[in-house]
Amino acid sequence: MIEIAIPPLRHRTDDILPLAEHFLARAAAHAGKPIAGFSGAAAKRLLAHDWPGNVRELENAIERVAALCDGGRISPDDRPEGVRARRGAPDFLEVAADRLMTLDELQREYAQIVLRRVGGKKQRAAALLGVDRRTLQRWFDGGTDGDEGP
Repeated sequence: MIEIAIPPLRHRTDDILPLAEHFLARAAAHAGKPIAGFSGAAAKRLLAHDWPGNVRELENAIERVAALCDGGRISPDDRPEGVRARRGAPDFLEVAADRLMTLDELQREYAQIVLRRVGGKKQRAAALLGVDRRTLQRWFDGGTDGDEGP
């Protein structure tokens, strides 16, 4: 057996569009639809996605898009929901933008996520967030310096 190491798709962005076009041609032929390809904006969005599921995720996404497309060119609005996030933008940022959260709300939400990830250890969360523990405490309880909080 020979092991071949292939970098993840996010590190091979030059492969994304040729693979997507191949999968689209195959899916369009299978569905019997005349799909001409991707609009420039859709292609940019494909390139901006991280593709954590690699080539298989790309193939599945293109098959879904082809099944839902009415023909013509694939636009950014035709992409499946899971592919809408930009590279490097966590899902919660997309949700925050959709909810039009204020920066204070976003800051508190993120701090709560970090605090949960470190098992409620406020000193560790504060260090990861780059703030003093007292600042973290103020974000949650309006200024007291006690040990209570989320």
